[in-house]
Amino acid sequence: MSPAGSDTLLSLEDLVVEYGDETAIMNAVPQRVKERFGWESDPARAVDGVSLDVAEEEVVAVIGESGSGKTTLGKAAVGLEEPSEGSVRYRGEDIWELKRKRQIGDLEYQDARRSLQIIHQDPGASLNPYKTLQTILKRPLRRWFPELTHADCRERILGIFREVGLTPATDYLERYPHELSGGEQQRVALVRAMLVEPDLVLADEPVSALDPSLRISLMDLMLDLRETFETSFLLVSHNIQHARYIASQADGRIAVMYLGNIVEIGSIDEVLQDPKHPYTQVLLWASLPRNPDSAVEKLQAEPPLRESNAPDAANRPGGCQFHTRCPKARAVCADEMPPVETTSVGHEAACYRTDDAHQYWKDAPLDDEGEIPIPEVPDQI
Repeated sequence: MSPAGSDTLLSLEDLVVEYGDETAIMNAVPQRVKERFGWESDPARAVDGVSLDVAEEEVVAVIGESGSGKTTLGKAAVGLEEPSEGSVRYRGEDIWELKRKRQIGDLEYQDARRSLQIIHQDPGASLNPYKTLQTILKRPLRRWFPELTHADCRERILGIFREVGLTPATDYLERYPHELSGGEQQRVALVRAMLVEPDLVLADEPVSALDPSLRISLMDLMLDLRETFETSFLLVSHNIQHARYIASQADGRIAVMYLGNIVEIGSIDEVLQDPKHPYTQVLLWASLPRNPDSAVEKLQAEPPLRESNAPDAANRPGGCQFHTRCPKARAVCADEMPPVETTSVGHEAACYRTDDAHQYWKDAPLDDEGEIPIPEVPDQI
């Protein structure tokens, strides 16, 4: 899953991130006791073998419903979650090997750490309530650019305050986070990430907590700063419209995740105008259009989804993991996980329906319970 014709900045290879589902009490139980009474539980795979390349100055928007593994994938990409399997490579070097060795060749770990930043969904929780904005923002500057004086840091902060519309800029230096509106807090969080001149920023639902009237302006600001600092963005969102807007403005790609897997990826036009995976079609159906008449018509139509509860990461179905909810599933879907196949230049999907010659088209459709139907045996004469 690589962008064409661009230098790769970040590469995820067969990435797996697992979580144990035990409580704090169970973690305190000795292992021999767990084994004796059968109290051990299998780990849940939040990310299940994902491969993805992000190019220099590229925008990749990752969408999917809650629990699909979007945020875990993003945190692993910027070195905040250590993979259980696979690797995360920044400029060709494994981040976690780089962390252990501190330096590989000319690349130091602290350079990778500075170059991979995050904007959290809740800016209020990510800003120290006991520090002024000047202190909050000066700390990363002094850490990553020790040659800067106090006056240099102050001028750099004032300059970017003006650029993001926090004016008069000097009035904001001594303010505390609780004195800001939600939109102002998110601008400060964006400023903090961009001040250190990162190569890639993980934007985790950056506008979902804001008033709808502020979302477009903040997304435009993110795009402007991306161009100014020549930064790549990995956007995580459950809102297709947000992902569509940012990725389309930056000529980026959109990736669709389901149960820890990327099931479709490509340009905005290819994925959202000509979706190949049934799950992508479900997400588009669930995203209501702005036209009220079209919205009513869509709600009255039959949903492209089998009536089945979504499985969780600790209890995955076999075969294609979407087959229990997919109305187009057939027998082979319950047996084998479809590989990610290229459907056109830059457009990939993990669905047997993309291959006109596949056994899928000869198999029987699954029944209403998602089971393989048992053929009737004719009565013996």
